[in-house]
Amino acid sequence: MTKKTKERHAAIADVITKEKITDQQTLLDRIKQKHNIDVSQSIISRDLRAMGVGKITKYGKQMYNLPAEDATKTILRFAVLDIIHNENTIVIHTIGGCADFVGDFLDANKKDNIIGTIAGENTIIIIPQSITHIKKIVKNLKILLHVT
Repeated sequence: MTKKTKERHAAIADVITKEKITDQQTLLDRIKQKHNIDVSQSIISRDLRAMGVGKITKYGKQMYNLPAEDATKTILRFAVLDIIHNENTIVIHTIGGCADFVGDFLDANKKDNIIGTIAGENTIIIIPQSITHIKKIVKNLKILLHVT
């Protein structure tokens, strides 16, 4: 995806989430006014399709709507409280009852530098392949689990 396409998609998402947009011409006008992006209707149409944008009935009118966020990402973002480590081990704290879900997600998306995970009620222990990569693994886990 090109930089221009990403900028257009971000502009489309911004306008659709903040305003009640019912047609492509209004969307084109608002993107130009708000983001100074001038594109044709056919490009906007392709972008809407690529982004999975649909229409829903809201306030008695058909309006553009962004697709719902992936449920797994949402759960991970709310479930993981923190990720800490020492020289040997990485520990993830979750809200109660979510460690098993997060642990299963990690096992399914296991990276080369992780030997395994052990999940309890609200804590996950991660055993790294090598202690020399702990900081890199923690950084990658924060990205994977959407932890800021």
